[in-house]
Amino acid sequence: MRRALFALLAGGCGFSGHGETNPTLDASTVDASDALGIDASIDAPIVPPDAATCFGAGTFVVCLTQLPTNAFNVNTGSPKTVDTDQTTDCTFVTVNNISTCVIAATSIAISDRLAAQGSRPLVLVSTGSININTGGRIDVAHGGAGANPASCQVGTNPLSTNSRGGGGAGGSFVAAGGVGGKGDGGNATGGTAGGFAIPPFDALVGGCGGHAGADGAAGTKGAGGKGGGVVYLVAVDTINVNGYIDASGGGGAGGNSSRGGAGGGGSGGMIVFHAGTLTVNGSGKVYANGGGGGGGADNSNGGGDGGVSSWSTLIPSFGIGAGGAGAAGGIGAYGIVAPGPGLQNNDGGGGGGGGIGLIRALAGGVPSNALPNVSPPAAN
Repeated sequence: MRRALFALLAGGCGFSGHGETNPTLDASTVDASDALGIDASIDAPIVPPDAATCFGAGTFVVCLTQLPTNAFNVNTGSPKTVDTDQTTDCTFVTVNNISTCVIAATSIAISDRLAAQGSRPLVLVSTGSININTGGRIDVAHGGAGANPASCQVGTNPLSTNSRGGGGAGGSFVAAGGVGGKGDGGNATGGTAGGFAIPPFDALVGGCGGHAGADGAAGTKGAGGKGGGVVYLVAVDTINVNGYIDASGGGGAGGNSSRGGAGGGGSGGMIVFHAGTLTVNGSGKVYANGGGGGGGADNSNGGGDGGVSSWSTLIPSFGIGAGGAGAAGGIGAYGIVAPGPGLQNNDGGGGGGGGIGLIRALAGGVPSNALPNVSPPAAN
């Protein structure tokens, strides 16, 4: 169950080679007071014997075996993809019982695309500063690192009647995804979303995928969009964001002809910051939005795929229903806007929009930027 995962406490410290570090720290006692029920503050951690090599706070402490000696740069024209399940790309470190992929450096500068794929969340630790430069991008979106964990809950599947399919629901995280739209003029029920996480949000966990639609004719359902992944940025000095950090969910696929129901959008994932000073500048974008639901198919044409957030596009658009009988999908969640439900029509139902993700700023100041720079609003 997803809610059980967020009740984890910190575990014990030890490390061997490229094995996993696991710090012994007491979980901080905090108050939950904001609109999402997120911790209003995280106290400094109880200092362990190896505090000089431990970074972060509360249940988000990362302990290294030794301090880094080299810088880590992703230069313009040289994009990089990290496999978080391979020790050739990073060191495995346990953070509050979650196995993560840690890249530690004396400074980190991202000037092109740094993508991360794999089951483990991506963690970037700098003993100096982290700079996401203009044109730089950290990408854990649409099924990126740590997305679609086993803790995601399953909702109800859409139904098919008279060879017409209902739409799948959007994935859930901080809030539930949008319900799927009905097909067959209301007879083919749309899917409902699985349960969403409850606070405290004290573990590095990604977003959940959207649900597939139901078949019209055999094999014509649209697939659900993938959930957003996880990235945790830790810097002793400053984190400056002039580029783009994306942990948004993927769009649901449109239903296929004949009369297939569309897939729901994936939920947004998680982005966490801990720094001496955190700044998201005017050109910077930090997104953990849901993906748009796909559009339902009619007898002859497939529906449109759900949209996704990008550096130039904030709102995850809905997929367009096919012809006059396929239903449109719901928009993905963004900012404080809830995901839209899939719509109903005579053939394939539309997919629901994906639920919103989470952005946390544990130290360094909570970015006050309004849309379109930070979505959803950051919390501490």
